[in-house]
Amino acid sequence: PVIHHLGIILHFSSGIPLYDTIYFMVFFNAILAAFVMYMIIRSCSRQIALLSLPLSILIFSDKSYIGFLWGHWASITGQLFLICVFWAMSRISTEKIEIALGLFVSALALSHTSELLYGVVFIFIYMIFLLFSKRFELKYFKKIVVAGIISGVLSFYSLYIFKSSFMVTNPYQFEVSNDWGGTPLLYLSDFMLLLVFLEIGVVASLLMLKKFDVPFFAGLFML
Repeated sequence: PVIHHLGIILHFSSGIPLYDTIYFMVFFNAILAAFVMYMIIRSCSRQIALLSLPLSILIFSDKSYIGFLWGHWASITGQLFLICVFWAMSRISTEKIEIALGLFVSALALSHTSELLYGVVFIFIYMIFLLFSKRFELKYFKKIVVAGIISGVLSFYSLYIFKSSFMVTNPYQFEVSNDWGGTPLLYLSDFMLLLVFLEIGVVASLLMLKKFDVPFFAGLFML
């Protein structure tokens, strides 16, 4: 996984013990993900982005912190690149963005494959949304194809190994689960008072969906 490669590179370049560099990269990736999400929201509203940025500290609170303590480090890294995919899709009209999108999708494949699935589904749903909102352009489809080719070339070998090994013993399952191998789960009810602000955000995003389309879909996928 990418998290281990990053930790090893930092270890050899700095001389810091390997267990420290890997742990550092986990926290660095989480913080970087918060700033990428800030950039996504800022593209729609600078004021809302500034108000939402302090809430990012909640990823280090209570049950959210379990991912750091229980070793879900590959998943955290995958979530960073998933948010990067959201950012790239919010810039789909930008020239050469398909290169960045392809790199982010391949990074997803090399980090944590469950996030790869979410990323691919997000791209598909967002393209359908653009089609129905009459903002779809043929060049967007061409960019997705180019990004798919880039990510396929870069991640093919790793995905082949995954399919022939891990996926044989742990195939994908889609079900509602109340237990995660003894790991404490985070429920919506754990947000308590913050649920009010979440509901306000959902309603506001729906009312201004054309402007806040990527942040709205990104929020749903991160839930």
